[in-house]
Amino acid sequence: MTAWVVFIRTESTGEVLLRSARRLAGTGHGVVFGYSLARKRKHPVLRAVRTGAVT
Repeated sequence: MTAWVVFIRTESTGEVLLRSARRLAGTGHGVVFGYSLARKRKHPVLRAVRTGAVT
C-alpha cells in the first residue's frame, strides 16, 4: 500500500524520492509527537513499556 501511495502520480525518479522523503519525515514527526504527548499525559502503556512490563 505504501509503495502504491508513493508511486501514484509521479513522473520522475526525483519526484518519487521527494515523496518518499516527505513520507519518512512525516512518520518521524508523528512518532516524536506521539511519544511526547504520551509522555506528557503519563500514558499507562508508555509507563509499562519503560519498566519492561510489556514484551
